[in-house]
Amino acid sequence: MGIIRQTIKALVHENNYKKISGDFVSLGKQSVNVSIGECQKLTNTKFSIKVGADKQTRHAKKDRKFKRITDHELISKAFKVNYFNLDISNYEGAEYIHDMNLKIPKKFENKFDFIFSGGCLDNIHNPSTALQNTSRMLKNNGRIMHWEAARGLVGHFHFFCPEWFYSYYAINNFTDCKTYLLTQRKFGKGRFDYVTDIFEWKPKFTRKKNFNYFKSSTSFNGIHYILVIAEKNRNSTFDKIPTNLQYLDDSKSYDWRKMQKKFDKSKRKPITTKIRFKKIGVPYETDHFKYLGSNF
Repeated sequence: MGIIRQTIKALVHENNYKKISGDFVSLGKQSVNVSIGECQKLTNTKFSIKVGADKQTRHAKKDRKFKRITDHELISKAFKVNYFNLDISNYEGAEYIHDMNLKIPKKFENKFDFIFSGGCLDNIHNPSTALQNTSRMLKNNGRIMHWEAARGLVGHFHFFCPEWFYSYYAINNFTDCKTYLLTQRKFGKGRFDYVTDIFEWKPKFTRKKNFNYFKSSTSFNGIHYILVIAEKNRNSTFDKIPTNLQYLDDSKSYDWRKMQKKFDKSKRKPITTKIRFKKIGVPYETDHFKYLGSNF
């Protein structure tokens, strides 16, 4: 699990909308796979490689030539928060120990202002339990950011689609949920650095006659990630289970698609980039997705 350029940009974007403060917990120890110079440029913050050098994470031990700062140095200084890690063991120095496959103890309920899951859910066996756990861990008005695998990576238990997150936060009455697919089709210059296109996902789409599922599946190759930001409120729940969008019309389940109107009214603007190309398509050839820019 690691922090890369795209997750730093997403955190900065969210902080510009509403200041990230208080108690910030990361699920798992994070390797910062971005140079100290770029970290400083992206966050407008000065870091110390002497004080904050990463000597503990797996990536740091395997690649000693690349000088990393710790996730604690990055997050605590850039956003001025109390930063913690929660992990299944203390092998990388986490302050809190818990297996997210299992229900959290009460001491973790309503404890954190901000949760970052940088590749946790795609590496555990019971991601639904973990998702319910994080919702219970958030304070009212707390926020969570997910960065999870969607396709194209080896060594993962799961690949996710945007609907899985959006439907859960919608049916559990969160204040807002912005859901993105990030497609990485070209390797960049640095470690874990990719040229990345960003698309927003929404439940409304056009049903096409004779939709070609095979052509859809091959339309966007490369590595794909899901990026989600969701905000909790005092009326949010954690235990409601959504029905898949394709079956909502034939189901007595609550139609969570209705929450799109509420989410669209949010003052939280979608992430965009200045670089946009005219001839880029949309992933899987469906207008669930809206193109927001490239080189994110």
